[in-house]
Amino acid sequence: MRYFAVLIGCWLLAPAVAGAQDLGRARSEQPTAVETVRPRSYVFQIAEIRTAVAAPGVLTSAEVLKWLEEAQKSGQIEFLETVRMTVVEDQKSLAQFGRSVAVVTGESQTREGQKQIRERREFGTIVNLVAKAIGDTVGVELGYDAARPGDGADSGAAEMTTTQVKTKLIVEPGKPTLVTAKSAKAGTYLVLILEK
Repeated sequence: MRYFAVLIGCWLLAPAVAGAQDLGRARSEQPTAVETVRPRSYVFQIAEIRTAVAAPGVLTSAEVLKWLEEAQKSGQIEFLETVRMTVVEDQKSLAQFGRSVAVVTGESQTREGQKQIRERREFGTIVNLVAKAIGDTVGVELGYDAARPGDGADSGAAEMTTTQVKTKLIVEPGKPTLVTAKSAKAGTYLVLILEK
């Protein structure tokens, strides 16, 4: 009789055990890993350009870029600096390039006559960049700081030129964007390009 009771108990429990096994199997077949999205990377070029003459009149950004393109074809522009930078989406990126230069900061009178006083100054470029996709375009937070010896610094003049830009832009891949333009007798332009 005891054997019969155990047999009935097993018979009654069998569907419950089978159901639990099916449930366990179903759970193990479901994906357990969290699907991760691979971040995008972008390649940017930032070019600081100088021209011997300024762009004519009051032009739109598109007209200035066209004028720079023509000036480049005729050899009338000088690339002061071009920085190419690869960044990962939504991550702060930094590039820094520099050098130390001895510049004349004054003169002193000695028994032998006038003597130049020289000091070492740090010159260079710092680029900060954050990029984030916005549909087919990319939002860019750009910081650009440059300090370089002026035209007469090598001959002893304590002259320095600086450029500082902090801005937010929306750019299209493959299309140059005019970030800043400064015109007087000559012109200085900062152009940003997101490579395709």
